[in-house]
Amino acid sequence: DWSSDVCSSDLYTTPPALLASLGEIDKDWLSAVLQLAGFAEADVVSFELQPIGAGNVSDTVRVAISYASPNSAPTSVICKFSSSHSDNHAHGVSSGSYYREVNSYGILQRIEDGCRIPHPFWIAGGADNINLVMEDLSAISRAGNQITGCGPEIGRAHV
Repeated sequence: DWSSDVCSSDLYTTPPALLASLGEIDKDWLSAVLQLAGFAEADVVSFELQPIGAGNVSDTVRVAISYASPNSAPTSVICKFSSSHSDNHAHGVSSGSYYREVNSYGILQRIEDGCRIPHPFWIAGGADNINLVMEDLSAISRAGNQITGCGPEIGRAHV
């Protein structure tokens, strides 16, 4: 199992628990994740999970967050966890998907001139689980569709 060492700060020494499902997310866990990511003032009072995407081996949600007081912490994040469907989860484990994704974010976030990826606030997991909390880029981008693809104009803009 692997936890991100780049998402830690000197403020908190205990990492958030590795959760088994999105249903285990609570305001204390979100506060701990964001505080460990450097947002010391992040005191989550409420949140709302909004499902996004249709991952084959994961459950992904946008989390809209309300805080006890105004601060610089993000008002939303994306959380990606291992699939709640047993067959999909088994495929994620047997294919090595969780392990590869956890480690990929750990590598990519260290590359200065790499492609723009969401900033990971918390990465934890291993061969059989993933907890990925990352920057919500929905205000500046949109998810692609692997089936329909994109038109020439969008394609040229990204090459």
